Amino acid sequence: MAVEAPDPKTLKSWEDAFQYPIPVVRRMEQQLRSDLVANSEKLRTLVGASFRDLLGTAERIIEMDGQMEVVETNLGDMGRKCNSRVLERIERNNEQWNGERKAQDRVRYIFGSQLAILQSCPLAISRILRKGRSLLLAAKILVISRLLHKTLSQVKDPPPLLETIRNRLASLRRRLLARVDHQFSNPSVNLAVLLEAMCALSLAYSSTSTDILRHFHHVRLGAMTAQLERADGEHGDIVEVLQLYVRTLQDTHAIFPKRLPESLARLKEQPIIADPEVRSVAELNLGIHERWVAEDVRNFTPWVRHDDLQKSVAEKLLKEWAVSAFKSFVAGLKGILASLADFDQIVHVRRQVLEMWLSSRNRIPKALVSEGLEGLRSVINARLTDIIHNCSSHLQLVGTKIASEIGKARPNNTPQSMWDDSMTSMDINDGAMDFRQAILQRTHGTDESVQRVIGVLGTSLQFFAESEAVIRALREARWAEDLEYDGDEDFESDSRYPELTEDDPQALELELDRSVAQGLSALEAEIQTLAHGVKSAQEGQQAVFLLRVLRMTRRRLPRMNKREELAQSIIPELHATVAESVSIQPLRRFNRAVRKSERDRRAPARALWEGMPPIPVQPSPAVFELLHELVSSMVESGADVWSTAGTQAVKTTVKHKVAECLNIAMAPRMVNGHHPGAEGESASQDDAESTNGAPSHEEERARRSSSSASDDWKVQLVFDVLFLQRALATSQSEDSPEVLAALEHSFVDEMVLEVQLHERLRKSSQEYWKKTYLLFGLLA
Repeated sequence: MAVEAPDPKTLKSWEDAFQYPIPVVRRMEQQLRSDLVANSEKLRTLVGASFRDLLGTAERIIEMDGQMEVVETNLGDMGRKCNSRVLERIERNNEQWNGERKAQDRVRYIFGSQLAILQSCPLAISRILRKGRSLLLAAKILVISRLLHKTLSQVKDPPPLLETIRNRLASLRRRLLARVDHQFSNPSVNLAVLLEAMCALSLAYSSTSTDILRHFHHVRLGAMTAQLERADGEHGDIVEVLQLYVRTLQDTHAIFPKRLPESLARLKEQPIIADPEVRSVAELNLGIHERWVAEDVRNFTPWVRHDDLQKSVAEKLLKEWAVSAFKSFVAGLKGILASLADFDQIVHVRRQVLEMWLSSRNRIPKALVSEGLEGLRSVINARLTDIIHNCSSHLQLVGTKIASEIGKARPNNTPQSMWDDSMTSMDINDGAMDFRQAILQRTHGTDESVQRVIGVLGTSLQFFAESEAVIRALREARWAEDLEYDGDEDFESDSRYPELTEDDPQALELELDRSVAQGLSALEAEIQTLAHGVKSAQEGQQAVFLLRVLRMTRRRLPRMNKREELAQSIIPELHATVAESVSIQPLRRFNRAVRKSERDRRAPARALWEGMPPIPVQPSPAVFELLHELVSSMVESGADVWSTAGTQAVKTTVKHKVAECLNIAMAPRMVNGHHPGAEGESASQDDAESTNGAPSHEEERARRSSSSASDDWKVQLVFDVLFLQRALATSQSEDSPEVLAALEHSFVDEMVLEVQLHERLRKSSQEYWKKTYLLFGLLA
């Protein structure tokens, strides 16, 4: 056993080391040598670090010595120069030089600051006008620029830049006037903005209150005339013209002759350059340049004559303008209504025009109130009656259009996908209107044929449907004058305007009802004739076309109390035709798969069965493929077709076909009074006995395996029936939901299936449906 080497540090003398064996001594020697090397490295590191510190200290001492020499030299120079007479001479020279320099700088600063402000004024005014900010602020800056231009023009040798700035300011002045006129012609502008625009006009053009009123009326009349001319022969809006007329009367009463003079008087309260809004304009830099601006510019306060307009003069001017403007309005009303063919729009115009007229009767001269009301009413009612007569014949073209388009419906007219290239690459600018319209069309299955029919429907049904609701609203309308008259006493009291709420709606409603009844009767008869001709499964796409047309037609009949009854008797027939069309191919493949499994009589995926005893946990591939292909076929026909009734029609059709197929598969096959399987087994057994004298063990196991596989196939068949019963369940109360249930009971009775095993199969099928029903969205 090797002796552990002691720590050399614990030895008292070198002689103690040789008391150990030689190998131990050698290990102690090696340890001492390694310690010696480590200590030498540490010592060398310490000495090197100390040496570098000493070198840095020496360099710092040398640097400090040089700095001390510089400081001593500077102190000596300062001492020699601190002579009182020299300092006095330097001070006198400095004061003289500073005075001359300040005088020159002041002249230069005054000119430069005023020119800088003048150059910044066009930029500030342009920005204010471009961003639509305060016109009054722009007018104040324009006044400042005018004063600065006048001041700079009086200096000796004015710069040529002043002429360029003057031309630009003149252009901005015209832009300011155009913006003021725009505010004057805008009926939706509030009084505060209007007052601000008037004050800006007064500052920019030194206008009095009377001048402003005349200009305001001139601009408003010009705006009304221009709008009437633009609307003549086009889709104009006469309501805006009357709104501008009434708003002009209201604004004139509100502003003149009191509020405008008060606003103009407030402009005199302080100098323009001291206005906080003017000082906040960043381009002017008044915080820097204000001290150098000339005194007359800095203290300028605008003087505007604001007390020249008396109340009698304002009322006289307003009355003259009201008569002239109303004549222009009535002259343009007939032409505009003649260009409008939308019943709802004309009624809306009627409501707006008469509402404004009645609510503003206190602002309108008394001579125009009653005469104007009767004139407006007669012109509008005459136009509404003409439109009803002209549009009643359009509904007859819808049936003809459906008959011409139904022949173009083919089985290959499948709905387009939401994710094809034409959709994903569609432009979405300007609110993505085309993109949203494409999504709606593909969601509702409105192909080109349906769109063409709906286009014809839109010109007729939309008019009748909306017009009836509008006329009913006319009868129930409450005018502003009625509400003020009723007060809180009786809200249901008679209207003060029976000609508006009774006479006019009654005449229009009678004419509209007569036209609608005739058109819809002809349309329903045409659709029923076409639907009776669509019976076979090969005409399923035509039935889909009629279903879509009927759905879109019903949506466009808001006026009918029983619009769901339009061609209601043919809906089940169409659903049955479509159901038979979409289920032909899936059922055909399912029948082939069932016949194949009937020959094999083996349960697919037997190894995946679970439980004791094992039972299926998923349907057979034939059942799953049936549902999958059925849903795919339904999607190809269009998901919009499959309402609750349509889905139930498909389920009912498939249930009957599936029950018939499975009944045939499960029934015992008889050939000449014998079961083919038993005959085969007997023949095999006879051959085996004749050959070997007795059946072999392998043949016996094969027969048992075949019998077990047949039983498993039957169990799988029961599971498939239970799964289909859950997947194809409907809410109808007829015998169709019980077809698969009866098939299930017949299978169970034939197999003598235990109740417990039967319940396990039922629960397993339900659990699998819960897991996978989302795969069959339209059926689920």
